[in-house]
Amino acid sequence: MLELLADLAKFVWVVLSHWQAYMTGGIAAAALFAYERLKAKVVSARVIRVGIVTFLVVAFFLTWRDQLNATRKAEETMLPLRSS
Repeated sequence: MLELLADLAKFVWVVLSHWQAYMTGGIAAAALFAYERLKAKVVSARVIRVGIVTFLVVAFFLTWRDQLNATRKAEETMLPLRSS
């Protein structure tokens, strides 16, 4: 049970790491900031919510892809050992 909780904590940490990278340093965040400053308008809460959810979905995908690539790399490493 503790191993499951540790794995879940790692997963959540990686998802949040990907998510915060997009929310705080991505092109979309910079564009919204520039729009607000240059047009002197406030971006609606709906746009912000859509951005949060969209970037969260992207973060889940990137976390899944990282794990998939790690699995593929491990399998490629193990493959020569199996054929000997």
